[in-house]
Amino acid sequence: MSKITTTWQFEAQDSLFFRESRPMNSIGNAELSSIFPPSAQTLIGAIRHVLGEISDVDWKEYTKQKQQHPLAKIIGYADDIASLHFSGIWIHKDGQRLYPAPLNLMYQNISSEQDNKRCFFLAIDTKLTQTDLGKIRLPKLSPDDAGSKNLENIWLTKANYEQVLNGIPPAPEDWFILKSPSQKQQNNSLLIEEPRIGITRDNKRRSVKKGRLYQTKHIRFTDGVSLCMDVSIDQQYKAISEQADNHFFTRLGGEGRLASITQHAVPAPLAVPDIGNYFIIYLLSPLLISSSEQNQWQPLPLKEMKQDQGVWTGKLNNIEITLHSAVVGKAQSEGGWDLAKHRPKPLKPYIPAGSVFYCSSEATTQDIIKALHNQQIGSEQALGRGQIALGKWEQTEQGLTS
Repeated sequence: MSKITTTWQFEAQDSLFFRESRPMNSIGNAELSSIFPPSAQTLIGAIRHVLGEISDVDWKEYTKQKQQHPLAKIIGYADDIASLHFSGIWIHKDGQRLYPAPLNLMYQNISSEQDNKRCFFLAIDTKLTQTDLGKIRLPKLSPDDAGSKNLENIWLTKANYEQVLNGIPPAPEDWFILKSPSQKQQNNSLLIEEPRIGITRDNKRRSVKKGRLYQTKHIRFTDGVSLCMDVSIDQQYKAISEQADNHFFTRLGGEGRLASITQHAVPAPLAVPDIGNYFIIYLLSPLLISSSEQNQWQPLPLKEMKQDQGVWTGKLNNIEITLHSAVVGKAQSEGGWDLAKHRPKPLKPYIPAGSVFYCSSEATTQDIIKALHNQQIGSEQALGRGQIALGKWEQTEQGLTS
């Protein structure tokens, strides 16, 4: 059945709170932070709720009938999302889609001036290093790169990200910083953090519980910033989806803060880069960490995976590839609350967006691009996981670089 796809844009009407995976009673006197971007399931839950409200659903009856309820054909029930398909989460700034800066991008301060920085790509060592995963090729820095840092929590426009895919590092003035270092808004910052003090309520007594204070850190969008998700829905439910495009309001995240919803056309995908048989896979959304048949962690969900002489080989989206090295961020844990079973969901580990994988393939460039560029890999693809793009990878005498 054919589908229609639109971008759902969420604009915060107040501060927002997207709680990290740690429970409240585990932090002591510490502050519970807000993660950003939030889990995909946070926005998916809000979208499914809006579709239900538009359909004038009786939620008690829906919970009672479960998969037998007519609404379940549209939004599913519990972890089953029926025929819905999602892409994202994306950050938009002044109508432009932003992408997380990849972790193979480094910067080095040349002077004390704010924008006087040197930005460059990591090189991959041609020599093998013994690790827990066997002998593999690791990223390396030259002596001149001392003091360099990853471009963490930096976001790029589509135009700048397409330059990265073609091996051109972005200029510092083109970076968007995720969080402002102070309460004062900066032109290139996306968020401002706001500390809050909360109280624990005693609903039976309609009062507060003595001594039960907690600290949280909310986030507030700077001007022009919004959260977006691409939503695909069956053509026959088009009329229901379109009703949300009238500044519909919904509660979003912890504490049910208000956000407005509008719908827009999906932006054009990332342009095809100039690649050859050596290329880089850039991860645009989190990827569920998987295990091979031997129950060993593997950096990419390769089928028929083998490891030999410092590389992994296997099939990815039916293309035979060789994985030479990777720059992977710290694993992210995602859980949430299971509304159907009234209990926390088990935590799952994900490779974060921004991770990169250095690969090669003997397939034609056309087949490589068709199978992998602007595609998805791994599991949970309907939730928007494992979105990837391809980039250029050049080799030099000093090492393998992007």
